[in-house]
Amino acid sequence: MQEQIGAILFRWRNILFPVIFTLLLAFAPPSGPHATETKNLLFWCGLTLAACGAGIRLLVASTHYVKRAGRNGSVHADELFVGGPFAVTRNPLYVGNVLIATGFLVLLGNLSALAVGVPVTILAYQSIISTEERYLRIRFGQQYENYIRTVPRWLPDLTRWQASFLNAGFCWRRAIAMDYSTTGAVIAGITIMAIRGDITSGTHVPTTLWTMLAGTVVAIVFVRHLKKSGRLLTQ
Repeated sequence: MQEQIGAILFRWRNILFPVIFTLLLAFAPPSGPHATETKNLLFWCGLTLAACGAGIRLLVASTHYVKRAGRNGSVHADELFVGGPFAVTRNPLYVGNVLIATGFLVLLGNLSALAVGVPVTILAYQSIISTEERYLRIRFGQQYENYIRTVPRWLPDLTRWQASFLNAGFCWRRAIAMDYSTTGAVIAGITIMAIRGDITSGTHVPTTLWTMLAGTVVAIVFVRHLKKSGRLLTQ
C-alpha cells in the first residue's frame, strides 16, 4: 500500500507539494497573536531550516550530475550514486526537501499546520522512498543491497563526511543549472512570507522585499534561458 501511494506521489511530486504550500499560505492564518520577539524567532528558525535544505540540495547538485529520478512519471535510474552526499545518506535530496518544507511550515506561523504538516511531509517522502527502493533493488541487485547496509536511509552518517567528499569536487555551474528552480523558489518563498508577515501585522512592507522578489523571479528566468540555450555547464 505504501509503495502504491509512493508511486502516485512520485508521479505528481513536482506539482503536488508546491500546490499544497500555496494553499496553506493562502488559507492558513497565523495561530493567534505573537510578541514581536516570538515572530522574529519563528521567522529566523524557519529561514534557517529552509536555507539548510536548499544548501543540501545545492551541494548534491554540485558534486553529482543527477538526472531526473524518473521517466514518464515512474521511477527510473541509469546508475546508482554511492559517492559524495549519497555516501552520507541515501536520500540527501529528500532530506533537503523535508528541511525546506519544515522551514516553510515554521514561517507560516500556524501551529496546527506545523503539527500536521511535518509528519505528513515525512510520511509522504517515506512512501516515495519505499517505491524507489523497490525499483533500485530490482535494477541494481546486490550492489544496492551492499549500499543500504552501510549508508543510512535518512539521518546522515557524519563519520563518513570527509572521506565521501574527499574527491567529490565542487562545480558551481552544475549546482546552479541543476537546482536553480528550487533555490529560486525557496528565496522567493521566504521573501513572500516576510511580505505576508508585514501585511498581516499592519506593518509597511519595505521596498527591498518587493525588489528582492522581482529580482529572484528575473534571475530564475535568466538562468533557465542560459540552461536551455546550452550556455550553462551541466556535466
